[in-house]
Amino acid sequence: MLNERRSGPRNGFNRYARIQAEASGPTRDCLVVNISEESVRLHSDIAETLSDFTLMLSDGRPRRSCRVKWRIGFEIGATFTDQRAPLRASAA
Repeated sequence: MLNERRSGPRNGFNRYARIQAEASGPTRDCLVVNISEESVRLHSDIAETLSDFTLMLSDGRPRRSCRVKWRIGFEIGATFTDQRAPLRASAA
């Protein structure tokens, strides 16, 4: 039996987004499969060349800096490397 290694729950997302491999480089389409406060799973046709990238979600959330943790074919698992407040935290 596999042990769960995630530190938090993932939420199904299934929306298109854009990834940018270089700070001033072009953006490419990707599909975000699921997302959590700490990480993201996505499909991209440039998966084999990525190590660090910026993720731009289509729902208006801020850009997120990411680091690839694993890849299988065109599928990528990445952790967020920027410091953001948890999604469940609210401003008072």
